[in-house]
Amino acid sequence: MRTNPLVAFFVERYVFATAIFVGLVLVGLLLGLGLGVELLPRFSVPVVAVSTAYPGAGPEEVAEQVSKPLEDALSTLSGVSTLGSTSTEGFSLVFVEFQQGVNVDQAAVEASQKVAAARGALPKDASAPVVQKFDPSASPILYVALEAPGEDLAQVLRYAERQLKPKLQLVPGVADIRLTGAPRRAIRVLLDPDRLQALGITPGQVVQALSASALNLPLGSLNAEERRLVYTLRATPARAEEVAGLLVDPGRGLRVRDVARVEERAEEASSLNRVNGRPAVLLAVLKTPDSNAVAVADGVRRTLARTALPPGYRAEVALDTTRFIWAAVVDTVKEAFLAALAVSLVVLLFLGKLNS
Repeated sequence: MRTNPLVAFFVERYVFATAIFVGLVLVGLLLGLGLGVELLPRFSVPVVAVSTAYPGAGPEEVAEQVSKPLEDALSTLSGVSTLGSTSTEGFSLVFVEFQQGVNVDQAAVEASQKVAAARGALPKDASAPVVQKFDPSASPILYVALEAPGEDLAQVLRYAERQLKPKLQLVPGVADIRLTGAPRRAIRVLLDPDRLQALGITPGQVVQALSASALNLPLGSLNAEERRLVYTLRATPARAEEVAGLLVDPGRGLRVRDVARVEERAEEASSLNRVNGRPAVLLAVLKTPDSNAVAVADGVRRTLARTALPPGYRAEVALDTTRFIWAAVVDTVKEAFLAALAVSLVVLLFLGKLNS
């Protein structure tokens, strides 16, 4: 029986063959550790959605004045498979499904151009339409619960927005942090019609005074060593007392408090979160498309551990979707080792020699 020379070479030099095999295994392990891990494989869905807010309008008005003009503009896109819309009170959602093979990124750009051209046909009170492509990987990978028993949730939200969110955004791979679960504070100016008429002040003068108080002026930039510093003047009133003290009629020294009642109160909450029965503010962590979900989650955990929270505040991970990813990875590695062991035993059983 004639033996293959290549097979005979490696059988006679089984130590050399074993070294090559071990080297290939090590290289495979090193390359495998550098691979990104996801709960689901990345795939592209050819769907673009256009959302528009129209406060105070009913479903019929939204459908006729917002959804219909946008549908007419988007219907001229090439490669459209399905075009539809959903109109509810104060909100319009128009979705466009393209045929398979259409470049979604290019389609989103063209849709943005069509929507921008149709902006003039929409009501003035409607917000600017937002064009988004459907991305299945854009869901949060981690939810962080921030709670402070006995503290106002609006204050907890303010701390999360101004202090904790910027720190978490510095973690490599984090794309965005979304906050939910607490009402935002709002300053309301309630005009007094009798005082306005008695003092000869119009509501437009009050609105003009409020608009003029929101200063946001660029002052210039300064080059310092290898850094470039940009300076901006911001003088927007942040408290009810500051708004009440704004001048409405400088000539007579009349202020907002003379013609209106100014109060600061929480807006109506659109969502409430509870973690283990306690109210909390949730920070949803979204990652960039090319980042490793497990590495991003670990980075967020390390940042939370290093962050010194105010007295009474506590931050904990409420939901971590990367646990399921880790479980899948562990199962895959376990199955790979079992398969390698089974193959080795079968080869040993049939050949009868360890060096073979």
